[in-house]
Order: sequence, then structure tokens, then C-alpha cells
Amino acid sequence: MKRAVVLVSAVQNPEEPLGFGECAIAHDPDNEILNDFDLIGVECAVRLKERGVLDEVVVLSMGTRRELLIKVLAMGADRAVWVSCDTAVLTPEIVAAQAVGACGDAPDTLWLLGKIGVNYESGHTAHCLAARLGCPVADAACAIEWDGAKFRVTCESACAIPTYVMTLPCVVTTDLRLAEPRFPSLPNIVKAKRKPVEVLEFSGDDACRSVRVFAGADARRTCRFLSIDEFLGDMEPASR
Repeated sequence: MKRAVVLVSAVQNPEEPLGFGECAIAHDPDNEILNDFDLIGVECAVRLKERGVLDEVVVLSMGTRRELLIKVLAMGADRAVWVSCDTAVLTPEIVAAQAVGACGDAPDTLWLLGKIGVNYESGHTAHCLAARLGCPVADAACAIEWDGAKFRVTCESACAIPTYVMTLPCVVTTDLRLAEPRFPSLPNIVKAKRKPVEVLEFSGDDACRSVRVFAGADARRTCRFLSIDEFLGDMEPASR
């Protein structure tokens, strides 16, 4: 069974005024909305399911208000997984670890997430997730097609528009031109309230593979750069 797991996150509503605390912006959870890039991923997954490419669409959310999941379920997602982590700092490594822990690492999975939003706009979450799964990643996808055996993912970059041929599992980040999120209808919103939402507690395992503790002479160093082989550990490097 082929499925899509879409990571969704919340951002501050730009139409609401910002509050200020001590040397920082005070985020109000009541003024949060779902990230547009993540909604594009949900729309893409739902379209692939409607064409018979995917069998299930699962939405994964961390730290957002549970009520926000009603919208993505009303868009056509089959079920949602909500990780309760109100006080956790969701770094890219933690998001990747929690995602795999919550949804597993099934081989027939297409992982979708916005190119920014779930990781403080650093753009590293998809790569941390792909490294943990040992699968390829494509950034800023503007088109995803299924040819019966593999996905053809067209991406946008500064100097070219490359197309990658990818098999499952794979990680894809969405760009604005990939799809336009649909507006949920009232009947679908009512149906969404009856769809299953699995609630999980935050495990607290960040499992950051890029942080190591060194003994001996290396213990005097505050940090050092790792080679790609050290970063991936026992994983086989992706073929070029």
C-alpha cells in the first residue's frame, strides 16, 4: 500500500498583530494558521490519491493546535497524527526523529513537506529526514508525476529546472507552483471531525546524528566538521 505522509506546521497569522516579550516576539497560539507550503503538500498528496497513485494520505503535525488539523482532514487526508510537544524546541533533527518515530519507515511512503515552515525556515528538515530514512530528497518541487513505476519530480533552482526520477521511499519539499490548496467545503469539514486523529506524546529523543561527544584530545574542541560518511553513519551514500 502506497501512502503519503505530509508534515504540516503552524505559522503566525500575518493579518494579526504581533506581540512582543523580553527581547523576542511573543507568539500567540490562537493567532496561528497552517503554513501555505505544507498545505500545498497536502493538496498534492490528495490529488495523487484521487488519481489512484496513492492509497492513503496521512498528516503529521507537531506542536500546533489540534483544531488546525480539521482543515487538512477536510481537504481529503484520511487520518492525522498529532504529536503533543508544546514546550519542545522543534529543530530539524528533532522533527525528523519524531516523524519517523510517529509514522514509521515503511518503504512505500512518499514524504511531503513545505520547503520552509516546519524548521524555522532553515531548509534542513527534509535533508535530516532523508538521511534518517536513507532515501533521496528533492527540493522545491513544482511538478510531481507518476509514470506507473517511479515518480518524476521537477524542481526549481536558481540556474535550472531539473527533473529527478525517484522511487519510494523519498522526501519531497513543495514549492508554490506545485498546486493550489483547495478550499474545504462545509460537508467535508463536518466529515473531517469524524476522521481519526492519533495523539502521541513527545518522546524527547532528538537523535541528532551531527552531534558527537569526543574523548581524549578531541574533547577540547567545541565543534568540528564531519565528513559525509561520518554524518550518515552506517548508511550507504546516495548514488550520484
